Amino acid sequence: MQTQFQQRVNQGRWLIDLSVYDQTPDISEAQVEHITTYLALNTRDRQRIPLENALTPILNPLMDATQHLGIQYKAMTMTRFLLLQHTLQTKRTIWAWTDAEMIDYLSHDPDLNTPHRRMQSKQPILSIFYLLRGFTGFEAIYRSRPSSVARWVFGKEAYENIYTELREVFLARGYDERWCNYGLSGGISYILLKQFRWSLDTLSFDFLQQLYENTMSANYKMTIARLADYLKGNGHLSAAIQPNWHRKQKQYFSEAVLADVPSEWLRMCQRWLEKSPRKTAYARRQFYTLLKIGRSLQAHHLDKADPASWTRDTAMSYTAMVCEMRVGDWTTQLNRRKDIGKPLSVSAIQDHLTAASNFFSDCMEWGWIERRFDSRLCFRMPHHLHQLDQVQPRVIDEDIWAKLLYAGLNLELEDLYAHPEHLASGKIQPHYPIEMIRTLAIVWLFAALRRSEIRRLRLSCIHWQDERVCLLEIPPGKSGRGRTIAVDGIVGKSIEHWQQIRPLSAKNYDTVTATDEDFLFSYNHRTIGLKYINRTLIPALCRKMNIPQSDTLGNITSHRARSTIATQLANAEDAMSFLQLKEWLGHQDANATQRYIALTPAKLAQAYTDAGYFERNLRQIQVLIDRDAIEAQEVASDKPWKYYDLIHGYCTYDFFQTCPHLLACARCSHYIPKVSSEAQLLEAKENLLRLRENIPLTDEMETAVQSGLEAVQALIERLQDVPTPSGQTPRQLGTYTGFVSLDSIEVESRSSTT
Repeated sequence: MQTQFQQRVNQGRWLIDLSVYDQTPDISEAQVEHITTYLALNTRDRQRIPLENALTPILNPLMDATQHLGIQYKAMTMTRFLLLQHTLQTKRTIWAWTDAEMIDYLSHDPDLNTPHRRMQSKQPILSIFYLLRGFTGFEAIYRSRPSSVARWVFGKEAYENIYTELREVFLARGYDERWCNYGLSGGISYILLKQFRWSLDTLSFDFLQQLYENTMSANYKMTIARLADYLKGNGHLSAAIQPNWHRKQKQYFSEAVLADVPSEWLRMCQRWLEKSPRKTAYARRQFYTLLKIGRSLQAHHLDKADPASWTRDTAMSYTAMVCEMRVGDWTTQLNRRKDIGKPLSVSAIQDHLTAASNFFSDCMEWGWIERRFDSRLCFRMPHHLHQLDQVQPRVIDEDIWAKLLYAGLNLELEDLYAHPEHLASGKIQPHYPIEMIRTLAIVWLFAALRRSEIRRLRLSCIHWQDERVCLLEIPPGKSGRGRTIAVDGIVGKSIEHWQQIRPLSAKNYDTVTATDEDFLFSYNHRTIGLKYINRTLIPALCRKMNIPQSDTLGNITSHRARSTIATQLANAEDAMSFLQLKEWLGHQDANATQRYIALTPAKLAQAYTDAGYFERNLRQIQVLIDRDAIEAQEVASDKPWKYYDLIHGYCTYDFFQTCPHLLACARCSHYIPKVSSEAQLLEAKENLLRLRENIPLTDEMETAVQSGLEAVQALIERLQDVPTPSGQTPRQLGTYTGFVSLDSIEVESRSSTT
């Protein structure tokens, strides 16, 4: 940018002619004495005495610059005083000050950073540096205001013309009014000050692209991208700026974080972090864990500070050390945790071992170090610790969840604030409409989505299946693909209501898909924050129902709703299957789904009852009691009075339950075929009592019942030489083909009577 400034100065197209000034870098002894005398005077005397000729080379450019800027006399005298004071301290004129010196002076000088002096002197001096030196290091200066510099340098009228035009354009596009009033003014001023020309017509794509890549401020990046999109729509630019907010930025760490880590280990870890294909946040967390390994090496095994020197024994020793670690070991910045000194949890041990495994496997795979051991085996968690890693879905207590549902369905604007009286008095203004927040609450309470999926829902994401159920389209996210799930109709109705009243809003950039999208939860071009549910919505719901923000399993967070809803669906009367829940939750791995589902005792009891553990070993058979025989007192005689209905005949053996032939009844003397006249006479009797009796089955009989004809035939063959109640075997009777039809035996409830 400095080159462009010099080009305009050399071509004589700059705002003031800098060639007429004496740009000698050093000040003379006479000038030192004059400045010292001048600064020693009080304010009134300093205004009365004429300026010495020896200071003319120093003061002329300052006077011309303040005159061009239109600075008032009082501010001008103070600005001149402060600049002369700094000139005396450095023994060099303004022409010799480097950018670093000007940044340090504007950022740390106490005379410029008091609330009163920021506008009276700091911004005018920043404008003078820009006008005389082409200084544009606005980002490095604490509380710099490019919009103030632009007003002074290019004139208030020129500034207002461009800013007013762009403000109307972006407001019409649905951008946030607050950003249009504040963020836009600073961003536009920054862009045009960087090109040293207050004109949109001279902006080029290459200039904006380079400025976008070199700018660190998120607001400036946002303004550059939006301005480029506007200029492309007008035909001024051939292409728009492609935002790179989703790209991995260079990682910065303080000296305290990197302290006590061997240089060789640190160099390799930083190299791994820059190349790691994993997500930035995940790789960064693992980087902190690798630094803890480095600190332990610094204390005990400095000879192993180079990852290339690690062997299988070194890796196994580290695994053993991690299993004995405690919270706070090998860290430099301890937060206010209450568990300092306690053993690491099983999940924390797993995280430490996973970080080491990923680091060494990547370094070996990329050829940075020699492959000496299998990192996945050496950094594997011991078996006894795996057993301690019990799956415990963090389901919200039922009574608390019921109250959260009621609060979400009846959420009002004043519920979002701890002091609703400030809202009524106008001291605070709501950021989002209550209709949007109520819809957000309903989606969170009914759809079991991740918070990143909720905030990235698109407009028109609802498709109706019927009046009670609608389909909700989920954008690609953690699972790597989009999906469509069925949700309750109340979700669809709430979303449709919000879409109808939602004002026009510009598209937002989706960092996952790298596209501009119309987000459902966007208002005035402001997408709902990622932490909004945890920090604002859930506390508001709990405050509305006067319930704590934690339960028996910890704090209530947005992610715990997934476990709660999944558990309820798994324990319903007509429960969703495990595979259906896996797809509904958007999991790639079935093990992840298992961590979200907790079967309730009632569900387990019902399943146990339905399994019929006792009933499966019992079968019921119809029994006919001849009441005439009982009344005639013929029971004691040999005449039968109890008849077991075998479908194809009757058995009169009193101890039928213990008979080994009860499922393959040989036709002994106790057997009465139904085709016989005796059976027909029995069925013709009116004084019969019909009952059902449980018949216990052996394992072999149960197999016969369950398996079919082959098992029955095998049972018959085995019983050929087993005596029947009459004393003869089926082989002796000459018949072993008659048996109870298994298909006709009724399997009913445990009730022993009908």
